[in-house]
Amino acid sequence: MQMTHPSHVRSAGKFTWDSLAKTEGIVSLKIILILFLALLGLIFIAQNIAVVEIRFLFWRLELSRALLILFLLLIGFTIGWLGRSTFSAGRNRRKGG
Repeated sequence: MQMTHPSHVRSAGKFTWDSLAKTEGIVSLKIILILFLALLGLIFIAQNIAVVEIRFLFWRLELSRALLILFLLLIGFTIGWLGRSTFSAGRNRRKGG
């Protein structure tokens, strides 16, 4: 009985059933981790659904606490990304010139 391997596993290197098992194990671990994090996210949203009022200068805004935390997280990531790219560009200029 001759076993053929799936076409998506073929590569320039040698095929082994062990490499397929390792690849499938990593993929299934990633899927489990993604599903676990998604579940935690849904629990977070469900527990922080209360509406809060935000006042800033002349503006007044009402939105859910989970949405507020998400917006603040995105703003923080953006500031960090912009700051990192700004400081690394300055450091590269000093090294090169």
